[in-house]
Order: sequence, then structure tokens, then C-alpha cells
Amino acid sequence: MFEMRKGFSVPFPEKIKEGYRCENGIMTANVSADKTNDVLEHFINDHEDEELFFILELPTSERFEPKDEKGNITSLHKDVYYIDVCTAALIRDILDIVGGLLLDDGMAQYGIGSHALSDEIMICKYNEVVLFGKGTDGFFEQHGIFRDDNLDSAWDTFTARHSGICTRAEKDGRTVYDIPVIFAEIGMYMAQRREDG
Repeated sequence: MFEMRKGFSVPFPEKIKEGYRCENGIMTANVSADKTNDVLEHFINDHEDEELFFILELPTSERFEPKDEKGNITSLHKDVYYIDVCTAALIRDILDIVGGLLLDDGMAQYGIGSHALSDEIMICKYNEVVLFGKGTDGFFEQHGIFRDDNLDSAWDTFTARHSGICTRAEKDGRTVYDIPVIFAEIGMYMAQRREDG
């Protein structure tokens, strides 16, 4: 049975199943919550001897969003943070510290990339995992997740009346917005603020 991560609520969970679509070399998968960490560890293992980077995307704080003359937000953005030149061991340490928080959170998206191969994996909202790069063929099949180019994601099931809900997690008094501060001393920096969507 497909298990949604804790940070998400969807109106029609029975319509979502595991699988992945492939378009222009980018694989987008529905991954059950119980397999997410295994998929991440698989990616790390495949790039054990390479320089890696960690990426974190957080919704921009409301106070920094552009507003019209009535004070209404006119567009939404996300802040993108990186830690460059990581070893696989450092990536595992990062995930040991904040991986549980990230897994349960509905606001953040996060991932790992290889500097050498341009392979990248992103853990996205509503249990989507996006994977691209040269060394990714057969990746999801090793987790019992198979190609289905007609696969529906949670996004495909939303309507104006029935949308999804993302909620922020808190663990030990911390939220995902504390992560850039936690890892600032090992080089986490904000690379850009870009429009979301």
C-alpha cells in the first residue's frame, strides 16, 4: 500500500501508486514513505567516491515575498541552499542529523547531486522523487518501482475543490528553517531566491 509522508495530506490517496514517468531523461517517481530513505541511500552508494553536494529548498518567508499596493502577495518564491564539495560520509552525517525532520516535513524539498556526473536526486512534495543524470538507468526498478508513463502524481489528482495540504514538521524544537543555521559552519549558503512553480 502506498504510504504518504507525514507532512502531506491528499484528498484521494487511493489514486496514487508507486511508479515513475520518464520525460527528456528526467525520471519523476511516486515513492512510498517507507522507501524514501532507501532510495536516497542507494543514490549515495552509487556515488560513494565522488564529490557531492546537498541542496535544500525552502519556501521564502512571507515577509520577503513581493506584495501589491493592498499588501497581497503577488508571487511565491523559494530559497535555495547548498553545501558544496561533500563526501558521501558527510551527506550521511547531514541526513543523520536532519533527515527525520526533512522526511516528515511538507514544506522543504531536498536532494543530493554529483559534481562529476551531474546526476541529481530531489525529494519533492507529495512523495515525488525526481532523478536525472547519466548513471540512473534501472535505478527505481531496484526498489520495485517500475516505469509507467501514464502514472498520476498527487498533483494530477488536485482540483479547485480538492487540493493537497503541506504541513511543517517540528522535532526537538527545530523546523526546516533552522537547517541553514545548523549547517552554516560547514558551508551551507543561500544560492538564490527563485520563483516557485
